Amino acid sequence: EGRGTTIRHWSIGSIAIQTITEAFPILTQVSIAKSVADIKIGTAAAPTVIVADTVNVTADTAAAIASKPIGIAISVPVALLETSSTISIDNANITTTGDLTVRSKTDNQINAQAVTAAIAVGIGVSVSVLNSDARATLGPKSVVNVGRDLFVQADAVDRNYTFANAYGDSSSIFTL
Repeated sequence: EGRGTTIRHWSIGSIAIQTITEAFPILTQVSIAKSVADIKIGTAAAPTVIVADTVNVTADTAAAIASKPIGIAISVPVALLETSSTISIDNANITTTGDLTVRSKTDNQINAQAVTAAIAVGIGVSVSVLNSDARATLGPKSVVNVGRDLFVQADAVDRNYTFANAYGDSSSIFTL
C-alpha cells in the first residue's frame, strides 16, 4: 500500500556495420536497431495486488538509425529497425483512490540514403525495414477499482526516409 506507484521501462539500442569492397567500388552500410520494453503484471498463480493513490505503468521504446554510404559505383544502405513496447496486466487486482494510467509507446526513425557518383556505371539502392509494436492490455483476469480516471493507451510513431540517387556525367554509361 502506498501513495503512488510508477512502473516504467525505457530501452534503446543499435549496431552498425560498414563494408567497403576493394575489388569493385561498392559501399554497403548496414544499420540495425532493436529496442524492447516489456512489462508484465499478474503472471504468477496468485493474483498480484496493488493498492495506491495513483498507479502509472509506462513502457517506452525509442530508436533512431541512419545508413548513408556514398559509393563510387554502387551504394547500398540497409536500415533495419524493430521496436516493441508492451504492457500486459492479467491476474491482478489494482485499486486506486486516484487515477490508473497504462501507457505504451514506440518512437522510431529511419534515415537510409544511397548516393553514388558514377565513373562509368552508378547504381544507388536503399533498403529500409521498420517493424514497431505498441500494446497496452488489461486481460480478462484483471480487476481494477479506480477512484478517478482510467487511461489505457498504446501509441506508435514511425518516421522513415529512404532515398537512392546515382549521379553521372556525359561519360557515364549507366546510372540507376
